[in-house]
Amino acid sequence: MPRIVVMLSVDWEPDHGKWERPGGEITYRGILEATPVLQQVLDRADIPFTWFLETSHEAHRNTPTLFPDIVRNIRRRPADEVGLHIHWRRLTEGESSTYETSDEAWVQDQIAFGVQQLSRLGIVPRAFRSGALLRVKNLPKLLAENSFMVDSSTLWNRSHRLNQNRSTVERRPFVRRVTDFVKKLSAPLPQPYCPDWSDVEQAGHSPIVEFPLSGHALDLAYPLDGIKKRILMQKASRGSSTQFVALFFHIDELMHVYSEDGVQGKDNLVTTRFVQFLDRLKNMRGVSFATFSQARLIYQEESGRRP
Repeated sequence: MPRIVVMLSVDWEPDHGKWERPGGEITYRGILEATPVLQQVLDRADIPFTWFLETSHEAHRNTPTLFPDIVRNIRRRPADEVGLHIHWRRLTEGESSTYETSDEAWVQDQIAFGVQQLSRLGIVPRAFRSGALLRVKNLPKLLAENSFMVDSSTLWNRSHRLNQNRSTVERRPFVRRVTDFVKKLSAPLPQPYCPDWSDVEQAGHSPIVEFPLSGHALDLAYPLDGIKKRILMQKASRGSSTQFVALFFHIDELMHVYSEDGVQGKDNLVTTRFVQFLDRLKNMRGVSFATFSQARLIYQEESGRRP
């Protein structure tokens, strides 16, 4: 039975996707209402966890200044780790925005700003996640220069690309998506590696340890999500060496999506399934939990790499 190291994490950011109000109004429901729910779940499970907190030059997305008391509360959690999360939104004329992933100086400024924002609240981030898992030019190099040690910006070793006008993530053709899904069912789990200095998708010699995301931690489209997680853990249990399983979700995904009848509040079904999933993991032979930085030390020890 192989050792299975599970890293659970949340992207802690303002309402995203279908959780946004019509017209783009931000309510911060996930941060304000789902954060205490998640903390209660983690306290009950008694497991370490990684919080990737978003920072931004845009005041309405800079979570450390918007919610300093909540961030301090997260920082005080003794078993948890706080990492940095950046969406590469670049404002243009007329308050519209595009996404920027190739201007190295601009990206460097966003990372340095994020480190500064978290440091004001006593946090020294060592783990990073790219917003929307976007592929950023020279990301390992820039992270190393800012004293990061861990990255988790790929999904099964691949990052997302921008569409042609840089307004959102490029949508892959349907056939490609189906092919990739089938490959995931048959392929072994993605495992950590040290990426190339210039390309997070390529193995190389940078000091950063890349932990590819294995999948989503919540059951939001049951039963499909539940089936995928079971397959994921079955793969891990069949591995011949230590298996690293990195799972994530967004903080607002613990909440009901706004509907026409105004349904609000915690999504009890999603939360219940998450608790049940954690209980199953804790009862699996060989499973342990780690923050991303803790997992890095395990990886380095077992791979013979010096910290």
